Amino acid sequence: MKFIFKSVSLLFAFLSLASVGFASGLEIESAWVRMPPPVSDTAAGYMVIKNTSEQKTFVESISSSVSESTEFHSMVIHEGMMHMNKMENVVIKPGESLVFDVGGNHLMLIDLKKVLRAGDKVTFTIKTRDNIAYEMDAEVRDMRKKSESMHHHH
Repeated sequence: MKFIFKSVSLLFAFLSLASVGFASGLEIESAWVRMPPPVSDTAAGYMVIKNTSEQKTFVESISSSVSESTEFHSMVIHEGMMHMNKMENVVIKPGESLVFDVGGNHLMLIDLKKVLRAGDKVTFTIKTRDNIAYEMDAEVRDMRKKSESMHHHH
């Protein structure tokens, strides 16, 4: 009888740990970083973060392998002017996505540790309130070449 009780206790302990581990299920897609001018000490990053869990996910922080700090930024229009604000509380509802894209919400990589070149890899680490870390590699893209080549075809 003691054996059965211990087994059941271990099973419940495991299940409670498993539910904590799966409380935040994030899928991170389409991550990339815009190549900044060589003299810049900041860069912008983009990605889609989808909450695949059945609970709200609270994102505590984001960091990158190439900057001293990384922040989530939102773009808002105030009195006809576009303003960039640091997002203090990043909460993703169940089944929803948070989109960071050109011209809207984005990641701000601050105090770059090196000059970023097209093709470089940047590793982002996102940490949630329940202490789960998600890593995603993003490629640095030179968007100037794309716009220049588009002009040559006209």
